Amino acid sequence: MRYTIEHKKPTELTAVLTAPYAEIEPLLPAAAAAIGNELEIEGFRKGKAPATVIRARVGEAKILEEAAGRWLQAHMPDLLKEIETQEFPGTSLDPIDAPAATITRLAPGQDVEFRVVVLHLPPIRLPDYRAIAAKVLATQNIPVVTDAEIEQAQQWLRESRAKLVTVDRPAAKGDRVEIDFSTRADGVAIESGESKNHPLVLGESRMPPGFDDELIGLRAGDEKSFTLVIPQEFPSSSIAGKRLEFTTRMNLVQKRELPAWDETFARSLGKFSGAAEVTNSIREGLVAEKTEKERERLRIAMAEAIAKDTKADIPEPLIERELEKMLGELGRTADRMGVPLDQYLAHLKKSIDELKRDWRDDARRRVLFALVLREIARREHIEPTEEDVIAAVNRTVAHEGMNEDDLKTIDREAFVAYHRGIARNEKVFAFLESLGPRASA
Repeated sequence: MRYTIEHKKPTELTAVLTAPYAEIEPLLPAAAAAIGNELEIEGFRKGKAPATVIRARVGEAKILEEAAGRWLQAHMPDLLKEIETQEFPGTSLDPIDAPAATITRLAPGQDVEFRVVVLHLPPIRLPDYRAIAAKVLATQNIPVVTDAEIEQAQQWLRESRAKLVTVDRPAAKGDRVEIDFSTRADGVAIESGESKNHPLVLGESRMPPGFDDELIGLRAGDEKSFTLVIPQEFPSSSIAGKRLEFTTRMNLVQKRELPAWDETFARSLGKFSGAAEVTNSIREGLVAEKTEKERERLRIAMAEAIAKDTKADIPEPLIERELEKMLGELGRTADRMGVPLDQYLAHLKKSIDELKRDWRDDARRRVLFALVLREIARREHIEPTEEDVIAAVNRTVAHEGMNEDDLKTIDREAFVAYHRGIARNEKVFAFLESLGPRASA
């Protein structure tokens, strides 16, 4: 294979490749037939016109171009493999996208010349990641659970099983109430601004600030009108910053009677022998939660510390791709909140282009982290098993609540490849964690 290589950028190379005409010529009949299959030619069924008619219709150059493309497609894997061997000894050529090829010389009976541009991952110059990981892991904190945290969890359990008792008295903070309300702006009713027997807990509702306070002191049957100026940062962009008039009627006031923290209550929570066992379960859960948070802190700290001293030229296409991924994450977050993405952006007062500008540094950081982990995996010969990949896929499917219809709409090959990377990164972090003082003790 005859070619020359130009390295114009650290993440881009150009191969000028020559295809002998003797290898192109045998491909001309198949090229003509392929073009003919797409043509509507009067007097012939589609795909049945002879080569002479096809040549007369499209010209010799078009057929030669099709044959040259077929030759290049067949030889591209060998070209990339040879370039990797010659230009990337001891490492690998990792194209970011499919190579971009153009024909720069094409004439009947002449050798064909191509210009093939390959964008590839940059060379990564890592610091001593083993020493850095060990240093970060030496800062690991042992999770400590306080009595106050346990009492807070116990209180939450009691509140979750509170008994509601209807009372004939003024509503107080913490009471559960049911109200009718309507909302106007400048005297005009607003969309979705009315509700009947609307339940809320005073002091804990998601109504605009000040709304719950206006209801304190009302008894069942009382009515009250009041005006609130909604803060600019209120999540609902349709009313944020507006002056609203509310008309309310108190329908029901209930106090919440919390059960005592005792043996009877503890046994009502499930398969527990008593309060001591529940308390121990709470403590174990809090320890596990704090341990996971500390694990995540250490992983981020290791990645940041290694990336800080890593030398790499990040290609723009990778940053753009990461920005698109971040936008996808934002869209899924908005979906879970039940808010259309355009409405969510309006609340943020940002356009997509503005968000991309704001996120650019973070996107570059995320790309660098991914490249660092990938390079460590290469050097340490870390690869996930198929079971690891399947487990990563299943976690995402469960977390996103994806069903069969969802899976039919995605690029399965890309989906699995993405989760192969996730599984590999998990094993890289496990390797780095094994370098810590406690792991080696």
